[in-house]
Order: sequence, then C-alpha cells, then structure tokens
Amino acid sequence: MTAHSTKLMTGAAAPWLEVSTLDSLPGNTWKLADQKPQNMTAIIFYRGLHCPLCQAQLEEFDQKVQAFADIGVELIAISGDTQERATKNTTGMGNQEPAPRLRQ
Repeated sequence: MTAHSTKLMTGAAAPWLEVSTLDSLPGNTWKLADQKPQNMTAIIFYRGLHCPLCQAQLEEFDQKVQAFADIGVELIAISGDTQERATKNTTGMGNQEPAPRLRQ
C-alpha cells in the first residue's frame, strides 16, 4: 500500500484550520483563512505545558516575534491542551518567568 500525501504548494489556498484562542471572546475563533499577513502565517504546533522541549522552543520563538513581524510573518502557537492548561502556559509556570505568548 502506498501512502498518499497532499503537499501544500506556494500560492495554493490554505487548508481549513480554525481554533479557539485564549484572547478570544466566547464564540470567537482564529481562522487561518481569515489571516492577511504581509508574507505568511507560521503555525507552531506543540505538545503542551508538560513538554520542556516545547517550552524551550516556544521561548526562542517568543524572543523573535518582532523579527518575524518585521519580515511580514505572523506567528501562532497551537497545542491540544485544555484552556486551563493553556492559560497556565501564558501566565508562567511555577517560579519561572512568564511563558511565551507569540501573539502581539
């Protein structure tokens, strides 16, 4: 059996993606199709609050949000965490500094 993969090509319509965000009012969602970045939207999928490697990677992205914005790239980080766990991820973990937000 041969695996089939649909590759995203430059200039092609973006696939459907819709997620609730922590800064959304109830019923509001972030929709990939509604984004109008200068160049592109970078979507960072990460495992969640429990993943120290993910946290380190998100912190690196967080330090570069403005650099990405300067070249027309919007960032969003998405995990499968519950809203409660995702909220902890934006307000800090224990005695550590606040975790990255990635959205301006």
